[in-house]
Amino acid sequence: NLFAGTNSGVFLSGDNGLSWRAAGLTGTIVHALALSGTNLVAGTGGGAYLSADSGKNWTLVNTGFYVNALVVSPNGTGGTNLFAATAGGGVFLSTNNGISWNPVNTGLPILSVYALAVNNSNLYVGTSPAFGSSFVYFSTNNGSTWSQYHAGLKSTSAIVALAFSGTNAFAGTSEGVYVT
Repeated sequence: NLFAGTNSGVFLSGDNGLSWRAAGLTGTIVHALALSGTNLVAGTGGGAYLSADSGKNWTLVNTGFYVNALVVSPNGTGGTNLFAATAGGGVFLSTNNGISWNPVNTGLPILSVYALAVNNSNLYVGTSPAFGSSFVYFSTNNGSTWSQYHAGLKSTSAIVALAFSGTNAFAGTSEGVYVT
């Protein structure tokens, strides 16, 4: 199955994208989707929704944040951690596949987070502009503490996408793509 988050909900394709149908969560803008364990999690402006049955039924599991991005990362003990980037609330962590969430913002000075990426078990976040530049922060301990990854991009827009390829890191903004 393929799932797509859209401006009108979650859609499902069982034929590799040839046809699509609504997958239970409709009437809301879905910013991000992630599969954590057997749960499908949808990030929206109204919080995080969880489906344990391939998108047939959805439960609102957190109304306290506006989700911009989701990423799943191995937790080192055979399970996974699910992270949510939020507008104004920083980063939230779920260790139970999206059922409950806790903030992990110690040392993260900018709480408007728009992008997430995992590379070599490190978590990276892209933030909104502060002090005239956008910033990327990273955590080596699942968000318990944060350090600045780059002194500042010469971007005055939020970092809305992060990706890694080999030793290169890419940051996407409305002004273009930056690489380091």
